[in-house]
Formats: sequence, structure tokens, C-alpha cells
Amino acid sequence: MLADLALEGVRDRILMLRTNPNFAPLEDEDLLRIARHARVRRAKRGTVLTREGQPLERVVLVTEGRVVVRHEGRPIADIRGQGGVGLLSLFAGLTVTPHAEVLEDSVLLELPAEVVRTNVFDSFPIARNTLRLLALGLLERRGNLPAAQREPSLGVWRDREPTVVERVLRFRESPDFGGAHLDAIAEIARRATDVRFPEGASLWSMGDAPSFSLAIEYGRVRCTNQDGDSVVIGAGTALGILDALAGAPRVYDAVALTPVIATNLDTTTWLAVLEVFPELASTIRRSLSRLFLAG
Repeated sequence: MLADLALEGVRDRILMLRTNPNFAPLEDEDLLRIARHARVRRAKRGTVLTREGQPLERVVLVTEGRVVVRHEGRPIADIRGQGGVGLLSLFAGLTVTPHAEVLEDSVLLELPAEVVRTNVFDSFPIARNTLRLLALGLLERRGNLPAAQREPSLGVWRDREPTVVERVLRFRESPDFGGAHLDAIAEIARRATDVRFPEGASLWSMGDAPSFSLAIEYGRVRCTNQDGDSVVIGAGTALGILDALAGAPRVYDAVALTPVIATNLDTTTWLAVLEVFPELASTIRRSLSRLFLAG
């Protein structure tokens, strides 16, 4: 048990960091820089670790025990043994803490928020792992379906393939890419391809590899999970991006209800661009973190 270890040593703090899925991908040298600033803490049941709205000055990693986290009064995480308080808020670009209360006696590792910003934000392995966890969490929260839309837009039909410049302009208008570096957006636009599906076509089936994602520009698509629940999505949707980031097989069928025009981006290419342009990975991580916090 971690509680029985001599936890004051740097090496023990490194081991505690390695047990957290958000920090596990870091190299030993990176972990050492963080561990030097970490502080081990034991907290009794009923302890309030942070109150909502306080300045976000520290991140608390739970290595043993149980902590519940609430955002705007809603529970967003029930941490049992492994997880972090404040890390999601930090990734979302927030400057205040959520509410966190200890439900069982816990062993914690406290990290200054600025140390996490300095040593973690530019790490692609951390960003990749965080994106994977966020994507899996969002899919699970949505019942393994895309986000439902009240009135799915049909979009505007086009007869020709857009130029790279037109694609760049379209990507820059997207909230997911608006803050990204122009070079990153241009690289995505150059590698994207135009695809079209007739009415009734299967875009993919449950269990397929998430080898691509689609930015729907025209048409509507019905997505159905294994329980038979379904949603209809329309133009302006990035379909399959969570599957691609999660790196897991497709969890819903996608069938065209109308003719569909979309921009296709290969997942391998997508991840390669994220690695070359870490600020784009941070932009997408911020967007997913905010979606997760919003419920």
C-alpha cells in the first residue's frame, strides 16, 4: 500500500506520479522535475480539499482513497484510488478550482499548478494520453453516441472540391481550431480529402477501426449504438473525432440519411499533425475539457 511507504523521498513521489494515467507517459527526467515540487498529504474523510471558485494554485493527485469532485454543483468525477483534482480545470484554461471533498481517508500528492503548466502542457505524450481519456469519457457520458442536436442542419450543397485556402478558412472558423497556429491548420487542410456518400450508405459500423474522422459539410447522418439508441447529426459536426482520439473501435453505426458531403482526415495523419504542432493538441484538449466540465 502506498500509505505504508516512506513517502517523503523524491523517488517515492516519482512512483506516485507514475501511477496517475495523466503523468505516466512522461520520461524520468520530466517526472523528476515535477516530483521535486510535489508534497505528500494524507487527508481524513470529510476534508474539503478545494472549494469551487478558489484560485487554481495547486493540482491534487489522488493515489489512494476516494474523492468526489463537483463543478457548478454537479458531480463530474468520483475518484477511487487514481485521479486528479484541478487538472481538468487547468487543461480547460480555467483559473479557479472545482469543489472537492474526501469521502474516504486518502493519500494525496499536491503539485503547484504552475509546475504542471510548465512541465506538462507542451508534452505530446501527456496531451495524447489526456485526449484519449477525455474522448473515452465523453463517449461514455453520451451513451457511446455523438452529441445530440436539436435541429440537425442540412448544410449547403457544393459541386466542387474546396481549395486548400478555402479549407483553411473553414477550419479557422471552427471553435475547435480557432486558436490554433495557422501552420497547423494549413497542414490539416493540405492532408484532408473530399468524400461523398449516397443516401443509405454506411459510413462505418460498430467494431470498425477508427481510421478516419469526417467533418460533415452537407447532409444528415443517423448514429445508433449497441442498445439501439440513436441520434441524428447534421452539417457542422466533426463525426468520429472522439473515436479517433480514443483509439478504440467504433461504438456506433453511422448511416447517411441523405446524400453526404464531408472532409475526411486520416487518423494517423491527424495524430502526426498533433505531435508536430503541440499547441493544436492543447487547443483541442482545452475544448474537450470544457465539454467534459459542461456535462
